[in-house]
Amino acid sequence: MQLKSHTIFTDSALKAYYRAEDLNDSSTNGKNLTKNGTVNNIAAKFANGFSADFSTTNNLTNATVYAPGTGDVTLGCWFKKNGAPTADFSPHILSLGTATGTIRCSIGAGKTTGAFFSQFVNSGTDTASTAVNVCDDVFHFLVMTRNGTSVKTYIDGLSVGSGATSSKDISDDILTIGYNGSGYDYIGQALIDDVFVLSRALSASEILSLSQEPGFLSIL
Repeated sequence: MQLKSHTIFTDSALKAYYRAEDLNDSSTNGKNLTKNGTVNNIAAKFANGFSADFSTTNNLTNATVYAPGTGDVTLGCWFKKNGAPTADFSPHILSLGTATGTIRCSIGAGKTTGAFFSQFVNSGTDTASTAVNVCDDVFHFLVMTRNGTSVKTYIDGLSVGSGATSSKDISDDILTIGYNGSGYDYIGQALIDDVFVLSRALSASEILSLSQEPGFLSIL
């Protein structure tokens, strides 16, 4: 069963959803991904996933997904990586914003620690970080939400970090999978499955339900 079985994927706030069944995987609104470099499809959490040594040359993009502005947003996916990233700065799993990564919201896993974090960047950085290593060769369900000025991070359905953001304006709508559009901030060898973007902040109960494989239809 895939995330698409959950009723959240009939939500009008859903801006993009990539099942990762093929490399130009069409989302709910037909916004296909562009493959840059070498990205493969191999067995993942649900059927196939995106597999690559993600870098500035190996990644997936779509240039017109959603510009959050100062509004609410949710980013999420299933993620598996064996060993922490070694790229400089803040290695990114998903990034939504400018092509250069200078104005964006994103989720990632810290260099050397593998610790999950979420960020909003525009003339400064607001971060909701955790101490939880998600690069332990196990699939994890990773979600970031912004609701007003509150940013929260979730791992496997549970809230593990929160922070405040000064309503940073994310004015561009480019989704990048595997790095954040600028040099060095790439995640490296990893598997990414079932990527989604919404224009509202999912609730804690919705995220918990999405994380529970047998329970995708249990709420909403």
